[in-house]
Amino acid sequence: AKTVVIDGVLSIVGSANLDWRSVLFNDEIDAVIIDDDFGRQMEALFKDDIAASRQIDPKTWRHRSLGERIKEYSSRLVEYLL
Repeated sequence: AKTVVIDGVLSIVGSANLDWRSVLFNDEIDAVIIDDDFGRQMEALFKDDIAASRQIDPKTWRHRSLGERIKEYSSRLVEYLL
């Protein structure tokens, strides 16, 4: 799901992508919630996600494993189908 909170009040949760394929061909749906309590809950979830994440700097990215690189290349071969 893609999520966004604006000004702690307006939340949008859904599956829509911002690309032409999604606009023209995919059946996407988003829920728009206008509620400050829901917005606070969403912001708390974002903070949890940030706390559980790790930063990837350019040096780390350059030294990723061969397996990761092969998966990335393989994904590019079929990306037009996604």
